[in-house]
Amino acid sequence: MRSIKSVVISWTLWGLAYYLYSPYLTVFLKTIIKEDFIGFLYIISTLVGLVYSVVPLFTKRVKEITIVSLIISGIGLILLSISNNALTAILSLILYSMYWVSVPIFYLLMNDEVAKIWAISMLPAIIIPFFDDSVILTLGIRSIFLIAGVIMALTALPLINVDIRGMGGSYDDDDERSNNLSFIILTILPLSVSLPYLYVDMPLKLIPIVYVIGESIGILMALFLSKIRNGLSLALLGFSLISLNTVIPYGAMFYGISEALTALGVDKVRIKNLKDSVKVTILEVLTWLIGYAIATVLFIISPILPSIYASLLAILFALLLLFTIPAILRINFICIRKGENIITPRLRVTEGIFPYFKFA
Repeated sequence: MRSIKSVVISWTLWGLAYYLYSPYLTVFLKTIIKEDFIGFLYIISTLVGLVYSVVPLFTKRVKEITIVSLIISGIGLILLSISNNALTAILSLILYSMYWVSVPIFYLLMNDEVAKIWAISMLPAIIIPFFDDSVILTLGIRSIFLIAGVIMALTALPLINVDIRGMGGSYDDDDERSNNLSFIILTILPLSVSLPYLYVDMPLKLIPIVYVIGESIGILMALFLSKIRNGLSLALLGFSLISLNTVIPYGAMFYGISEALTALGVDKVRIKNLKDSVKVTILEVLTWLIGYAIATVLFIISPILPSIYASLLAILFALLLLFTIPAILRINFICIRKGENIITPRLRVTEGIFPYFKFA
């Protein structure tokens, strides 16, 4: 029987590593390459992540490959700490991106408690940025990636005691979670457009303050909006305030809602088995990839465009969730519950949104 406690510890350690380095990744890459090309590093590493995400489907030793992928991911961050040119940075990020191998497994293990576990894993984000500030002042920005890499590798240890056989969600007829993957696109695309250049021009001393405020908001939203029917739409509307980043630096704090969005988006989708989980992960990686590409082009045109575009997407998607998708899901849900073997009045591409992003 799987140990949810071990999963929580592992995911929280991952969160600890992520919150250590993520606010400073773009700032660090800016010291190695021109800022116009930073987005390309995000694109390359995510493209490789697309390949990594399907690996669990081709091995019977899922647990072992998950553990190895997390260790290699940590090594990638450690190598990034000593990178001094674009090539070594790319290679380091490619190694780090191997964590995508483990993402489908985590989604399966957390499936019934995604939003709650995600919120718990965000708790280190309230303290860690101030630790970062002290470390950077004492040891330099590279030390952050070294420490994060060691912690990332340690995320593999709790999984040694986890039994992943028979993992996956179980659902009854009254479960309103959907097999429609459009939720992943709606939540991830605004995040991926805003992320690469979010902190690029922010003073180092201001980053931890903005980050803590944002993550605190994200934790509260992940906990409380998961209990509200339109919680995902409300989170998107909150995230749309990211456009304030173009006016004041504190506007970047609304990116903290990203964690709540990702958790709520995944929690909306039924994940019954490994195949389902890999499909969710592949679409997630693809959406990050597309968003990074859009952000890179927009930033070259004007540095303020990624935040504005992400804000507009969030507003649009929130409205679609409120008025379009519920109608699609309600029609299908009613027909499933009645057990009617009829052709349902399902909305088509021209009438709805993403009707083909569904599990086979």
